[in-house]
Amino acid sequence: MNGDDESPESAYQTRRATLEDLPQLRALWQGAHLDPVDLEKRFTEFQIALNVDGEVAGAIGLQMNKLHGLVHSEAFANPNEAAEIRPLLWPRILTVAKNNGLVRL
Repeated sequence: MNGDDESPESAYQTRRATLEDLPQLRALWQGAHLDPVDLEKRFTEFQIALNVDGEVAGAIGLQMNKLHGLVHSEAFANPNEAAEIRPLLWPRILTVAKNNGLVRL
């Protein structure tokens, strides 16, 4: 197992964004009318969902500041799939928050 989260009933794998994901993330952010220039500097804040083809289907950012976290900048390749992908990314965000000792999210 490679450490990615994958639910048996889900067609998506979730994990933290890496440098290799940046080109796909830029396209997602542009499609969501977010500023890719600003967000590419913060790409490690993003948890992503990959579809069965290994493409980034969705991403949500978590900015951390001391003991507080701010969920920001969600984007989905297909907005119709957001309701399916968002609940898959939320447990990852909660885990990151817990692992970093955040007391407020």
